[in-house]
Amino acid sequence: MNLRPVRTAAAVLAAVLAGVLLPGGHAQAATPAPIVFTRHWLGGPLEDLYSVSPSGGFPNRVTATPDTSEVMPAWRPDGLQLAYARQSLGEPAQRIWTTSSSGPVPVPGTEDGRDPVWSPDGKRIAFAKWVGGQNELFVVTPGYAPVRLTYNTVDDLEPSWSPDGIFLVFTRRDAAGHQSLVRLNPWQMEEAPVTPPGTLGDSDPDWSRTGWIVFSRTDTLGTAHLYVCRPDGTSLRQITAGRLNDTDPAWSPDGSRLVFSRGGYDDTDPMNLFTAAADGSGLTQVTFGDTLDFQADWGSP
Repeated sequence: MNLRPVRTAAAVLAAVLAGVLLPGGHAQAATPAPIVFTRHWLGGPLEDLYSVSPSGGFPNRVTATPDTSEVMPAWRPDGLQLAYARQSLGEPAQRIWTTSSSGPVPVPGTEDGRDPVWSPDGKRIAFAKWVGGQNELFVVTPGYAPVRLTYNTVDDLEPSWSPDGIFLVFTRRDAAGHQSLVRLNPWQMEEAPVTPPGTLGDSDPDWSRTGWIVFSRTDTLGTAHLYVCRPDGTSLRQITAGRLNDTDPAWSPDGSRLVFSRGGYDDTDPMNLFTAAADGSGLTQVTFGDTLDFQADWGSP
């Protein structure tokens, strides 16, 4: 799940679908690959961003800066821009950055930020930020000051927008470490539970254009599986099973398939990307190797 600690790090250059920007800002030709994700090599340096085709193949490296951590990538809905979290060695805090034609750009006011996600109209970014001893939710229009959305004594993380841009679903983690999903109308500051608070390990929500929410639920044995439900928590059903950890799910743009991470019980266990139909069938492995591949987002081709 996305609560994996972010390792301290340094500088980044980013990419768009048609190419990869490497140090110095030079573009490297690349096959369009709408799944972008975080990769950490087991026993290796800090995280970088990669992209890969939903059908698999050799992943394209998006960032290549060994003294920097780049994590939590999110496509703008038009597929032309990324938002992600970055921290350089010596920098006091992680913050949100976006890509641009002239290179990566920091988003002002997002220090100690994480979990960026674009609104459906591509104008705003919701994210979590560490303030007052816990993470709270904010929304920012790049170029303007962020607006705080939640005020709690618990952690609010991992926001995802509804298809109409009116609501957010997010993970709430209480002082005992229990996690549940909450739906928020940020314009009216109204909240409603999606999954029961206080007992379950629910995280990593993603809201599809077809109206379903997918998320990861950790059972009593500590294994995570994927579930889907309606925005009010009804029609809940489990879509993956077994003894493998399934985390970080994200919908394809049309809501017909999912990409998610499988594995990664600890930092010595590989975690690779898989895709599946919305009901869990048609399982396909997309990435391979002794890496931790996680926090995938599926953009428009």
